[in-house]
Amino acid sequence: MNITIRSPSKPPSSTKPHNTTSPQVTPLNPPDLSFMTSSSTPWHVTLSTLPMWRTNRNVRIRYTLLEPSKPLLGSSGPEPTKPGKKKNASLRLLDRVTYQSQSQSLKSKSRPGTESESGSGSGENESKDKVHCVMGVDTAITTRGKDDEGSTWGWEWRGSGWLRLASSRWEVLGYGTITTIPGPTEEDGAGPVQAGGDGQEERMDWMVTYFSKTLFTPAGIDIYARPRAVVPEELLAGIKRGLKDTGDVVLGRLAEELFPVRHDSDSTS
Repeated sequence: MNITIRSPSKPPSSTKPHNTTSPQVTPLNPPDLSFMTSSSTPWHVTLSTLPMWRTNRNVRIRYTLLEPSKPLLGSSGPEPTKPGKKKNASLRLLDRVTYQSQSQSLKSKSRPGTESESGSGSGENESKDKVHCVMGVDTAITTRGKDDEGSTWGWEWRGSGWLRLASSRWEVLGYGTITTIPGPTEEDGAGPVQAGGDGQEERMDWMVTYFSKTLFTPAGIDIYARPRAVVPEELLAGIKRGLKDTGDVVLGRLAEELFPVRHDSDSTS
C-alpha cells in the first residue's frame, strides 16, 4: 500500500529545518476540516511514540469546529490576529482528549469481581474506571503547503483550565480513507491487526500527526484511526514506509519507535 507522508514544517522558533537525505515533494492538500471533525466517532490513538500514552489506554480525540470569534473556556475574547498571519490562522478547533490509566485497568483485573462492581458506590472501583479529560483549543498556523481555501496542515494547541499556560504545536503529516474487512483483534483491542476475516466491508479513516518537542515532551507522532481502534498491518507498513521515504531523519527514527496504544476493545464508541 503506497502512502504519501509529508515532512514537518520548520518550527517558527527554530533556525534549523529537519535533516533530510533528499528533497521531498508533497502532492497532498491539507485535510478538509470536515474530515477532521464531522464524525459521530472520535479518533482512536492506535499507535504512538509519545511516552505519555505508554501508561494509558482508550485514548480518544474529538475535534469540533469553533466560530473564529467565539470566546471559549473562560477567555475574555478572541486573540488578535498577529501581523503576517493569513486568514486561515483564525480557524479554531475544540480539542478534547479522553483516556484511562492503564495501571487502573491492570489493578482491576487482579481483583476478582471488581469489573462487575464498577459503579456500585465503592470509591476504589469508581477510580479504576475514571476517564480523564484534557481540553484545549487548536488555532490554525501557517505551514508549508497551506491551503487558503479553509484548511491547514499545522495547529497550535493551547490548554484550558489549569493547563491554560501549556501550549504545543502539531501538524498533520498524512491522512486518508481505506476500505477494510474487520477481522480478529488482539486481546486488548490495541495495535495493528490484519484486515480480513468474516464481515462486511467498511470505510476506515486514518491520520498521522506530528508533535513538536516541548519543554516537557519529546517530538513524536501518533497514528489515529476510526471508526475502530485498529490499524491493518498493510496500512501500518505503508505509513512506516512513507515516513522513511520523506528522507527526514527524525521521521525515519520515529517510524521504528511506534508502539501500540492499548484499547479495551476496538468498538466505535
